[in-house]
Amino acid sequence: MYLTKNLDKQSRQFSWEYFMLMLSLYVLIELTIEIIYPISEPTLRLLEKIDFIICIIFQIDFFYFLYHSDNKKKYLKTRWIDFVSSIPFIGLLRCFRLAKVIRVVRLLRVFRILRASKAILYIIRWLSNNKMISVFVSYILILTVILFFSSLAMYSIEKDINDNINEFFDAFWWSFITVTSVGYGDIYPVTKLGKVIAMVLTLSGMGLFSLITAELSAKFICQIRKGNI
Repeated sequence: MYLTKNLDKQSRQFSWEYFMLMLSLYVLIELTIEIIYPISEPTLRLLEKIDFIICIIFQIDFFYFLYHSDNKKKYLKTRWIDFVSSIPFIGLLRCFRLAKVIRVVRLLRVFRILRASKAILYIIRWLSNNKMISVFVSYILILTVILFFSSLAMYSIEKDINDNINEFFDAFWWSFITVTSVGYGDIYPVTKLGKVIAMVLTLSGMGLFSLITAELSAKFICQIRKGNI
């Protein structure tokens, strides 16, 4: 009886995690399309309503696990961005689009990036906790997700400000060069938020590349000890 209940609980938890993963992927896809391609006003209104529903689901997820957390203070310290990025602002979106003030437009972009960061964090946590995916593959996927998100963030924030970023590929090129710590200097951030993204991306690249190198070294050593090399 206990085993059956435990299996049912694990099954429900897996289904919920899979559902949240799909929502996170949708958020990233929707953000990508909205940033790179022009969207009509009716479509934007539909996306706003969908975004509002997703925010409510994210809020439910946050408060549910907060309620069941053994250490609520620690949970709030480590998951505060989950709450902030899940705040719905459907009414503000329409006001921001009507306003032509540069600061207001930038604020709207920050909100969009926060929403995507929630999705990124969930995907990274899912990859890190998924035992079906090897550690090496997880590192590669996490690095790819961070690289793509940084490109989106950079393009969204600096496309109308930075003369060196005229299309999405420019932002992707900058992200790739930054994460590998090459830094040609042909493209660089000019806003404070862009510089923060650059710092986070550099640290992420250094850390993940170190982990990938360590994982490859461990596999080689293991193969040498087995006599396969």
